[in-house]
Amino acid sequence: METAEAQTLRPFFDESRWSAADKKRSLGIAYFEAAQAEKDPGLASIYKSKASSLLSESYDLGLRDPALEARLARLYFQIDHIKALPLAQSVLSYKDKDGWDRSTALFIVGWERLKRREFKDARQALRDLVTVRRYPHDWLLLADACKGLDDRAGFDEAMRMARKIQPRLSLPR
Repeated sequence: METAEAQTLRPFFDESRWSAADKKRSLGIAYFEAAQAEKDPGLASIYKSKASSLLSESYDLGLRDPALEARLARLYFQIDHIKALPLAQSVLSYKDKDGWDRSTALFIVGWERLKRREFKDARQALRDLVTVRRYPHDWLLLADACKGLDDRAGFDEAMRMARKIQPRLSLPR
């Protein structure tokens, strides 16, 4: 069986007038998207590594925008890096973020706040998250935050919604 080989991504558009940071950002986002689409875990890991390096470099060069920061936050989140939460919070401060950027940032903020047992802040982020995407596991996280606050009605509603979205979901008893 032949093993797949990582591809080197190249710009499609003329970047001659772009700054070095913008070139790294563009290529980093492309590698991030390639990693998300890649089914081979080894290749996905290579693409994530390239994305992380390029996006970190462009961020270190002073670029700030929600697309860059959301992807970098997601990459950091996947390796439990301390910078994931501040980057996700930064994404939420932008007015011009898209739905993916916003939902990614809300998920990371909710998860990280839950992990730190900051249930009130986790619940708020997760309530916002479930208004922008329909994933049963987001509702389960919201249920955890409600449980941490002794919010029985919120817990019951979140569990009910998780089951409604995915009826075969096995829930803890």
